[in-house]
Amino acid sequence: MKLRLLVATLALLALGESAQAGLLRFDNPDPIAIDPGNVATYTEAGFALSSQAADFLLLDNGAGDGMLVGGFFGAGPVTLRAAAGGLFSLLSLDFGYFDLGDPPGLLAITGLLNGQQVALQTLSLGALATVQFDSQWASLSEVMFSASSGFQLDNIAAVPEPGGLAWLGLGLTGLLARRRPQP
Repeated sequence: MKLRLLVATLALLALGESAQAGLLRFDNPDPIAIDPGNVATYTEAGFALSSQAADFLLLDNGAGDGMLVGGFFGAGPVTLRAAAGGLFSLLSLDFGYFDLGDPPGLLAITGLLNGQQVALQTLSLGALATVQFDSQWASLSEVMFSASSGFQLDNIAAVPEPGGLAWLGLGLTGLLARRRPQP
């Protein structure tokens, strides 16, 4: 019995450790895939960004320093999801204005859970800056980025939720072990 409990505990710890933060840096980016429905998708660090084709571009300066650029005239939102599905938390990102011929505008970041808005932050676009997100940006199924002008994103930090579930399972395993009479 103790051996089974030890094996279950180790398995839960391993699962918890596998849910590490993903960092989308867009450095030396892979190609963007475009499906027959004209939806463009880019996948990195366990997360996928998607939008209608040509609504965003990945730029790389050739020295391994890249960024995502969006906000083209009439462009729809760019959506971030966990590539394998499921919930995730948005931790931080770098953002700024990208000159597409229009003056700097606003960037709206919307957190969704199963299609319902649960978080919203509007940022003024200007020089490259970093924004940190609080606990209302946890347990999201997707995040949408839309802007009234050209914008750039970089260093998007997010973490999938299974790690939290693994720690909950570990706690429940400990409680069950405590309830069992010791021989």
